[in-house]
Amino acid sequence: QTSAQNKISASASQFILPCSWTISKNYNSEYILHDSRTKEPEGIYDPYHIFNLEITVQSVAFQRLITQKRCYFRFHHPKAEKISNPHPEIAIKEPHKGIQLQDIKCKLTFVSNPKEIKNLLLVCPPMISMCNTVEGQSKQLAVATINIDPLLEKEMKQCHYNTPLIDLKTVEQVGILGIRLSLDDLGPRQSEDKALLSANAEQKFGSAAFDDHIAFKIAEELEDWKERQQELFKAKLKKKEQAHLSALTEEWKKKCVEMETKLNHSVEECHRLAQSLSDTTDELRLKICKNVEREQELSRYKEITEQEYKLKVLEMKKSFRRTEDDLSLKVIESEYLCGF
Repeated sequence: QTSAQNKISASASQFILPCSWTISKNYNSEYILHDSRTKEPEGIYDPYHIFNLEITVQSVAFQRLITQKRCYFRFHHPKAEKISNPHPEIAIKEPHKGIQLQDIKCKLTFVSNPKEIKNLLLVCPPMISMCNTVEGQSKQLAVATINIDPLLEKEMKQCHYNTPLIDLKTVEQVGILGIRLSLDDLGPRQSEDKALLSANAEQKFGSAAFDDHIAFKIAEELEDWKERQQELFKAKLKKKEQAHLSALTEEWKKKCVEMETKLNHSVEECHRLAQSLSDTTDELRLKICKNVEREQELSRYKEITEQEYKLKVLEMKKSFRRTEDDLSLKVIESEYLCGF
């Protein structure tokens, strides 16, 4: 493929209308989105302008090393049925290292009311896909959605910013794209442009009528996208549940270890207290035995002491009586001698 720019033309006053495309001599491919409102009667003021949006991928930096070592980029738009031609492949050698890119750009041409171009670019933003080739088939690996806000906030014609590259399987950010945006208002459509646009569209597809096939295809794509998002959401929810269960399990194991440690400590404490109680009981039993022996000894000593006391009292009484008798006898003898 050459490094020439891909051009996509879009007439976007109503986003639900069908898309048709024609081949242009000057560009690789040209996509036209038009409806009956873009076909104004001659002589009436045409409110539609032609806008050129040029998207250039200047650099890419991967946050982790992906399994695919070579990849390339494609530009596409939700309202275009075909994707743009692929650009040259790039080699991925190591993560967290910016890769400077050249000639990876695309120019999109929109036909829209100037008041509606902002809504058009915000509601249906262009996208950049990172792809690789597997068995001759192109496989989409990650996608980056172009954010037009930085270009429209201050009504600048050109801006530089970084946009995340999202993995389609894990819905995680795998890299960052350095993007340059340029938006030019080429003014109102000329009559020859309208005639050429209308003639090409009618020659290829007839008048711009509602196409059930395209609407059905869009509905199928939306349904597929919904199913993919549901699967991704379920996978992400399952991953979060597993992480939550793992965290709960780890927390429970930690609490079990703490409780087991406390239990072992309490059992050891109980064993120590039981041993201490047993030792105290033995000591108390020994003291009781000694006290009993002492009480018995005291009882015997008391009995002996009482017996000795009683004997002493009897002896003292006998001695007192003898002394009293002796004194009485001496008194009588003294009185007898005094009488003579």
